[in-house]
Amino acid sequence: MIQTTELIVVVGASIDGTEALSIFLEAFPADSSGIVIVQHIPEHFTATFAQRLNELCKISVMEATNNDTVIRRWALIAHGIKKILLKHNGARYYMEVKDAPLVSHRRP
Repeated sequence: MIQTTELIVVVGASIDGTEALSIFLEAFPADSSGIVIVQHIPEHFTATFAQRLNELCKISVMEATNNDTVIRRWALIAHGIKKILLKHNGARYYMEVKDAPLVSHRRP
């Protein structure tokens, strides 16, 4: 038996990529695949940025928290100062959000 998994879109953007990311996400239909976003952004702006995108997009957008499941119609944005890992257990893909040491002044 072959188990299929739904497509997950993973995208990263630099500090100057917020506008491009907005345009990119606004193009997704309401029933799009789950999306995971890593945006180089100061930690205090992540939640506000997610809120702004949530108001502009057809999909729902929120700041990722530990153990959030990646599902259709949702985009999860990594917190500005946390490290995120995309993990899976069977067909379930989820986020692991944790503190981690800096690498070249960043958390990749």
